[in-house]
Amino acid sequence: MLATMVRGTVVALAIVMLVTLSLQIVMRFFIGQALSWSEELALACFSWSMLLAIALVNDPELIFLDE
Repeated sequence: MLATMVRGTVVALAIVMLVTLSLQIVMRFFIGQALSWSEELALACFSWSMLLAIALVNDPELIFLDE
């Protein structure tokens, strides 16, 4: 149940990130006015999606620290 909710949140964050960056491209190249908030939102969505995706990893051999 919780894993399904986390997966849905990761997908939603990825979609928000894609839409935000696409809007930034359209605004910058076609309209000539860049958005001031789009890069920060995309970075926040990327950061949270990676942190949540790491929580979905069940195999401890996939994430380890070198000594």
